[in-house]
Amino acid sequence: DDLNIDGPGGGRITIDANGNSDVFAVTDFDNGINRIVNIGGLRFINGNAFEDGAIVNYEILTVFRCEFINNSATLGGGAIGNRNILTVDSCFFDSNFAPDGGAIMNYEEAISLSILNSKFVNNLAVGGAIDNVGRGGAIHNRGRTELITSSAFTDNTAISGGAIHNAPEGTIKEISHSTLNNNITTGKGGAITNSCGFIETIVNSTFTENRARSGGAIWNDGIINISFT
Repeated sequence: DDLNIDGPGGGRITIDANGNSDVFAVTDFDNGINRIVNIGGLRFINGNAFEDGAIVNYEILTVFRCEFINNSATLGGGAIGNRNILTVDSCFFDSNFAPDGGAIMNYEEAISLSILNSKFVNNLAVGGAIDNVGRGGAIHNRGRTELITSSAFTDNTAISGGAIHNAPEGTIKEISHSTLNNNITTGKGGAITNSCGFIETIVNSTFTENRARSGGAIWNDGIINISFT
């Protein structure tokens, strides 16, 4: 069945995995049926898993008014791994870690990822023993991302794509009304790396004080359409 969890927000309900496991695997183990799951108003801290630190999603999931702090994974997203349809609305991601996708990994099979009104701060993707790449301090996109809007990416760090890394198989339809500030990479793309992928539109967004060896704001060897207004 579908599921709704609506907490009070403001950190009043905290789920602490104590570094022992992830928190939610959102699945009914039936690939033929997509369940609708809404999770709101919770704080997830100290999740730690081999793959996807706090939540792994196989259904139609919306997370809203949630905080993800200090979650980590050996593979996948430090906080969330998406393998189907994920909407992130009014959430806060702080100090999450993974080799790729410090906060969120959008997998190749994912149908869509949408991010609205959210903040990503101090997330880290610097490679690891198994996957020593370090792509996307906040987000590593290998599937389809429909929308990133009205969101802020600050002080995230990676080897490639300080805030966002778009992989060759990845598509990002729109980045709009967002700020990318002081993100850092030791390689390419201080804020965004588009690695042979496709970013359809970047519009009404601000890039400041991002740093990289190549491409302080954006490194592109794919296709990007940027509108300056």
